[in-house]
Amino acid sequence: MSYQTYTLPNGLRILHEPSHSQVVYCGYVVCAGTRHEAEADSGMAHFIEHLTFKGTARRRACHITNGLERVGGDLNAFTTKQETVYYATVLKADFQRAADLLTDIVFHSVYPQAEIDKEVEVICDEIDSYQDSPSELIFDEFESMMFPGQALGRDILGQASRLREYTTADALRFARTYYQPRHAAFYVYGDVSFRTV
Repeated sequence: MSYQTYTLPNGLRILHEPSHSQVVYCGYVVCAGTRHEAEADSGMAHFIEHLTFKGTARRRACHITNGLERVGGDLNAFTTKQETVYYATVLKADFQRAADLLTDIVFHSVYPQAEIDKEVEVICDEIDSYQDSPSELIFDEFESMMFPGQALGRDILGQASRLREYTTADALRFARTYYQPRHAAFYVYGDVSFRTV
């Protein structure tokens, strides 16, 4: 089977690969990884990934969390040095629900300060547990030697002391710069019509 692609007037690229499965896998790839951070924004891409699930203009955090779970779907994300990926796995019948939810969190998150204050400790715990994994740390050590003083040489998770200083304004500034349709692609793998994507 072949890919189908289309670029919307706002710059968002759409990629579709049809399949015969009744399960649809879809999501957004946003060009907002560690390499896009200024030194003062260390860890911001991963920070934003966590906070994107904490509320939009239309949805509270609980509605985001339960939006796909109630129909047996899955919603998640990850951050790399190059990009941040948000993805959902749902039954074919729930594709529009997943696409709407993903679009809302990626482009309309509000990053409430109350949620930042709670979530930053979750990320700090993640940093602590990562520090206990030498098999993972060695890759960061290697990259810091390969790219000294550059964004690619910094940890994806950032530093706890800096993360605790971030505010809603910091998150919105970063998101308004990188979370734009022209910096993103929406992908779909499943038995859905390309016209409905």
